[in-house]
Amino acid sequence: MKSELTGADAFLRAVEQRMLAEGQGFHYGLSFVRLGSGFDGSRFLSAVRRLEGVSQIAGGRVWQRFFSVPCWEWSPRESVSFPVDFHPAGEVADVAAARLNGAGEVALRFDIFPQATGETILMASWRHLFFDGKGAELLLAELARLSADLGAEPLKNSWGPVYRKPWRWREALRQAEQFKDHFYANAALEIASLAGAEPRAGAARYRVERFSPEEMDHIRLRARGLTNDLFFLPYLMGVGMRAHRSIWVGRGREPESYQASCAVQLRKTGASGPIWQNQVSQLFFCVPARNVESLEAVVISLQEQFVRLSKSRMERAFVLMTDLFRRFPVSWYLKFIKSHSSGQLTSFFYSYTGKFMSGVSTIAGAEVLDGWHAPSVPAPPGTGLFFSECNGSLSATFSWREGVVSSSEIELMFRSLRRELLG
Repeated sequence: MKSELTGADAFLRAVEQRMLAEGQGFHYGLSFVRLGSGFDGSRFLSAVRRLEGVSQIAGGRVWQRFFSVPCWEWSPRESVSFPVDFHPAGEVADVAAARLNGAGEVALRFDIFPQATGETILMASWRHLFFDGKGAELLLAELARLSADLGAEPLKNSWGPVYRKPWRWREALRQAEQFKDHFYANAALEIASLAGAEPRAGAARYRVERFSPEEMDHIRLRARGLTNDLFFLPYLMGVGMRAHRSIWVGRGREPESYQASCAVQLRKTGASGPIWQNQVSQLFFCVPARNVESLEAVVISLQEQFVRLSKSRMERAFVLMTDLFRRFPVSWYLKFIKSHSSGQLTSFFYSYTGKFMSGVSTIAGAEVLDGWHAPSVPAPPGTGLFFSECNGSLSATFSWREGVVSSSEIELMFRSLRRELLG
């Protein structure tokens, strides 16, 4: 069986191969769910085993002839396994670090940590080449459904690109040209990441800061004053740019611009799939350093860009561009990326995934209390900020590579985040 790589898959494939060549390991992400009392491990295991039976893509390998569309290829007779391990409560940090820096090629695994309070921490480790963050949430939601009904049939064939491309090459090229012009305009300004252009082989690390529902209400009020409560995504990106600026200022220099992208979902709103493969496009933002000196200026700039890029359907243009690029040999793809971003990819990685597992209230008999993501980041750029909401609270995950930022700069990052979000 086969499934074409999406354009986002192809980009992540190139990034991961670069990471492997530079000693940074596979590109993994973590998703955490904090559950109340009553978690039934046997029900969860039953759900995982049924999901394994319809997830043969997890055992696939990328197949590609010269300049052909790359595909996941697998045998329908091949069985896959998603390991499930139980651990003592105090091992969360150590196991999470091991999974994030794992050397294997396992597509998906789970670690469960019963807590002395009766709560349970459920951690999913996923290889980014198989999932985006929303896909990881959809997979957890599917496990919640299967664990609630031991006779439920799992969702089958939950993979494959969801975006329909123009059937005429000329139309596809015309639309892709839009992204090329936008990309070159951004590339005209200096881009700099905290890692610099040289690769860093340090271990992947992360830290999560949580904001209570009461704090979240205050954050939304502050955001509403600048965005009319319509565009929370660029507001949080502006906060991220300001937080990174605090580190640059502390180093005594500042880049000419701050550039970052954000993922745009290609799945329809409310869709339960596809679970597998990266079903996203990207919108790219660039703000001159002078406009990052105040929160108001950077948010207004990002909001204006967000409206303009959305109206011009730039997310569609990016999909078409990456669909063309996925045919290139990985070495060519990487050469293009490095040559047009001074080797730095972006200033930092960013995402706002909205409500974590929206609509899911329990997993295996236990109430969902909180949830958040912790993706690893390659270096360059070496840092990333990832936001999500759950039950009215906000989680901010800062990810980095060892050697990119010092312990004092990490503290500065979180002081800046709290100051920018809460005032």
